[in-house]
Amino acid sequence: MAEVSGRYDGNYYFAPGSKWAFFPSFSLAWNMAEEEIIKKNAPYLNQLKVRGSYGESGNLAGSAYQYLTGYEIYSGSTYFGDATTGIRERKQGNPEITWERAKKFNVGFDALLWNGLLALTADYFYENRDNMLVEPKTEVPLEYGIGLSQVNGGKMSNQGVELALGSNFNIHKDWNIDLRGTMTFAKIN
Repeated sequence: MAEVSGRYDGNYYFAPGSKWAFFPSFSLAWNMAEEEIIKKNAPYLNQLKVRGSYGESGNLAGSAYQYLTGYEIYSGSTYFGDATTGIRERKQGNPEITWERAKKFNVGFDALLWNGLLALTADYFYENRDNMLVEPKTEVPLEYGIGLSQVNGGKMSNQGVELALGSNFNIHKDWNIDLRGTMTFAKIN
């Protein structure tokens, strides 16, 4: 089994040159229990599937229009008899802001024995995120007068394993028992 797909996403959050991005993915799987040698020598093995996948996704973070400089209106800017209304820059825009990108990888296997009496699934996963929006490390003096916009400078990764064990069986023609247990271990870097 093989699958290839891709998404081409666009969003108004980003500057005109950065609105659109392509996010590919693919997966492969092989159910070895369908092979003649397994069917003949291990008939109790209903499924023995090995699989792997890789994919990318784009995430929105922050708020819309951060690529534009923000302004706000305030009253009482100057007094020459009557109060006047003023306008001031609130936050400096960052036209380089773009998609947060997650790259995900997974390998695993599924086994089903004795028509569901025993089911086992094991997975190893790894995810790397980059371009996460963070506050800039640069500090500007108070006299600068405005705050700086976020930048695509954050990175994070996590990895782990997931194991699932289960059983499905009938105790009567009208009664079916399905037991499942899952254990997950994940580490964030």
